[in-house]
Amino acid sequence: MVKLKFFQVQIPELKIDTKLVATSSESLIGRTSKYPLTDLTRGKNGEIFYKITKSDGDLVGKVKRIRLFFSYVARFVRRGVTKIDDSFSVNVKNGKMQLKTIIMTRKKVNGAVTRHLRKETRSYIAKQLEDLKIEEVFTMILKNDLQQKLSQRLKKIYPLAYCEIRDILVKSK
Repeated sequence: MVKLKFFQVQIPELKIDTKLVATSSESLIGRTSKYPLTDLTRGKNGEIFYKITKSDGDLVGKVKRIRLFFSYVARFVRRGVTKIDDSFSVNVKNGKMQLKTIIMTRKKVNGAVTRHLRKETRSYIAKQLEDLKIEEVFTMILKNDLQQKLSQRLKKIYPLAYCEIRDILVKSK
């Protein structure tokens, strides 16, 4: 009979400790696990993926991805609005990340406004993240700093109902 134990895993980017069940701490190393996003943010429904490594005898989780659930994002879609999805890569100080954004306008807009919003989103995010490390980017997104600043910038082009980064993934280090 295999005996299972709880092991403490620290996730420094999120400033939390979580417990995982396994037979040994070595079996957890290299494993990817999930943590609910709702506990850390104000009602955002999603999950955080992190990879477990060992550091100074302790188990440490490195955040690899933050993703909002489709059902959470779909709540904001209404008739008579334009939904603008975008996916692009951004170079950060110590790697490359894939971002997926979603923007909803208050009314239907034409293609020129859509293109302008998408172009401004890409350039603003690339400029903001180029001098940050991957860990700092995840912290900034969890605090909602980047999304608020982006929303304020885009509202000058056209009034928005919703502006969010729905998926961010580390591509390479």
